[in-house]
Amino acid sequence: GHGRKRRLFEKLLAHPPEVDVLLQEGTRITGRSDGFPDEEAVETALADLLRRKPGKLALATFSAQNADRLVTVYKACRRARRALVVDPYTAYVLREIRPFAKLPQVDWNGIKTIRTKGITKLMNARGLGDFISGLPKAAGTWREIEAEPGRHLLVFRDSMIGDMERL
Repeated sequence: GHGRKRRLFEKLLAHPPEVDVLLQEGTRITGRSDGFPDEEAVETALADLLRRKPGKLALATFSAQNADRLVTVYKACRRARRALVVDPYTAYVLREIRPFAKLPQVDWNGIKTIRTKGITKLMNARGLGDFISGLPKAAGTWREIEAEPGRHLLVFRDSMIGDMERL
């Protein structure tokens, strides 16, 4: 119940549907205290950190399927006046979830998609080349990030390591 959709969680508990199996994310299942009681606290801390490091490129790594965290990072970027840069896989996940939740999309202000060789090759192999070629023309570039690193937060994936090493 610590995510961005706490009310939905409480509603589910109050009126549970008939289900056979419920799978849920469990980073807080142990009740640990790390100073971040909810996603709003993570957002505030991240926005503050981004503002304190104005010329530095920020990297964030988390599952593209963690919609709450993606919204948190997007909102922190907006507060710190940075562009959120995602890879095509994350853009694809956002598009697929779009009918079910209001989530940032690559055609929104303040969000960009960067094409990496590794993820492009992987997505092409899985038949998603049309999705990649249909990404907005205003997508980010490595040169743009290199020219103004402090204006970006890049959602970093293992598939980007080779691309970043080439920079």
